[in-house]
Amino acid sequence: MRLHLMDTVRLQLTCTVSLQLMGTVGLQLMGTVRLHLTGTVRLHLMGTVRLHLMGTGRLQLMGTVRLQLMGTVRLQLMGTVRLHLLGTVRLHLLGTMRLQLTGTVRLQLTGTVRPQLTGTVRLHLTGTVRLHLTGTVRLHLMGTVRP
Repeated sequence: MRLHLMDTVRLQLTCTVSLQLMGTVGLQLMGTVRLHLTGTVRLHLMGTVRLHLMGTGRLQLMGTVRLQLMGTVRLQLMGTVRLHLLGTVRLHLLGTMRLQLTGTVRLQLTGTVRPQLTGTVRLHLTGTVRLHLTGTVRLHLMGTVRP
């Protein structure tokens, strides 16, 4: 799948989503997306996904989101991504998530992000991921998170 993104997207999110995840996805990132996020999302994730990441993208984040996480996901990561991050997002996190990670990812990050985090998340991580990070990111953290 190839995504060429040159748009401003406004999402009003108020829903409960149950996703059974399966298969292999090749995702090539190009272009710029401005993402305005508002609302509440309850996200129930299950299954196994192989994700192959490629390309260069610019992502500008704005808005306030309440995100409730549930479920167990096995994620196999591969590829190289160059991602330029911009914006301020207020994210309120709740729930319990089990995440089993394997694979190798090369992530080249640039930009400035100001996430404002609140809430409580129980995240159970297992597995092995080799994450090769390069680049410079200015991360301004505000708020309170209980991991």
